[in-house]
Amino acid sequence: MLKFEFYIQKHEEEGEGEEGEEEEGEEEEEEEEEEEEEEEEEEEEGEEGEEEEGEEGEEGEEEGEEEEEEGEEGEEEEEEEEEEGGEEEEGEEGEEEEEEEGEEEGEEEEEGEEEEGEEEEEEEEEGEEEEINK
Repeated sequence: MLKFEFYIQKHEEEGEGEEGEEEEGEEEEEEEEEEEEEEEEEEEEGEEGEEEEGEEGEEGEEEGEEEEEEGEEGEEEEEEEEEEGGEEEEGEEGEEEEEEEGEEEGEEEEEGEEEEGEEEEEEEEEGEEEEINK
């Protein structure tokens, strides 16, 4: 009977050992699964972060392009204003030149009229003298 008890005890110990090993194996598997889940979550968070950074980068690029376009439009407006300003200056210069030319022409006409008037007076005087002499 001792042999039988010893045999039973030995098998029980082996069984307990197997059960303990199984429990440890299950615990290890659970831990591994938890670690895998955590890694997957971290990867997903990383991917989401990359996507957000990518979107932010694209938004930044779009804003940069918009600012560049606004800058170009501003430059074009400045150029147009400068051209208009140049045209105004040219217009003012042209007006001044026309005024000066008009004044000169007016003076020349006055001088011409005065000379003509003097010549006519001389001719009249000569004509009167001739009549007197006749």
